[in-house]
Amino acid sequence: MQPDPNLQLTVVIKALRDVVLPSLDSENAVALEQLHLSLATLEMVRSRLPMLHAVARRELKNAVTLARAVNDDAAVGSMIAAAVTLLEDPAAGTDAIDTLRAGLLDEVSKSVNRTVNRDQRRTVARSVIAASKAQCDLARAWSVPSGFERDPEELQELTSLI
Repeated sequence: MQPDPNLQLTVVIKALRDVVLPSLDSENAVALEQLHLSLATLEMVRSRLPMLHAVARRELKNAVTLARAVNDDAAVGSMIAAAVTLLEDPAAGTDAIDTLRAGLLDEVSKSVNRTVNRDQRRTVARSVIAASKAQCDLARAWSVPSGFERDPEELQELTSLI
């Protein structure tokens, strides 16, 4: 078995398209639809695989921006510092980046939920909305091949966001 994920995905896509698809009952619309959706998803993953690490890094940067915008909690501050350190490490793995991002966002969420003052909650909500734009734009650009964007040409290219 070749350990190249791109090649493995290419082989699976070819097998599904050339062997499985023709063998499906043409009357089984649901199975045909699901296979086409599965093939499209596999193609998207295969095309995005080389950018996965860069996207993980951008997502962590977006999480740091969000945390800084809405929080002054000590636990969040130490996680922000850890994130900055990790982002400075060129050898940091994607799993470590994703784990720290999830933990940071979890701490931010807990901190936001502890905010009880109505005016503070409104300020925090506005900050969350403003800081979330970059992550939303990234997610939308990542998903363009799915075909759900009404005007995909209006979005920035994924490569320019990472």
